[in-house]
Amino acid sequence: MTDDDRPAVSTSQDESGLLTITLDRPRRRNALSPAGVRDLCAALDETDDRDEVRAVVLTGAGSAFSVGADLSGGGGTFGSRGGSGGARDWPASGGRASPRD
Repeated sequence: MTDDDRPAVSTSQDESGLLTITLDRPRRRNALSPAGVRDLCAALDETDDRDEVRAVVLTGAGSAFSVGADLSGGGGTFGSRGGSGGARDWPASGGRASPRD
């Protein structure tokens, strides 16, 4: 299975309430794609809804935590504030990690 075929993020939880979220694209050194950002936000939102989670560890598979944004699709991969498909506004505070709709 290649990095592009697997989910960009995986999660596991132990019996003590420690949840580990792993950026899981080791061949691409865990570079975040738009899908990876969505997967990470979804994992954090799911975690926020689980009372049994006491702590979260964010890690990366392979030899790197993350090299940052995956720009292999070009500079407009994540859009821009001035464009129509661009960056999202994030909440200034409060509970969720999801972008505002």
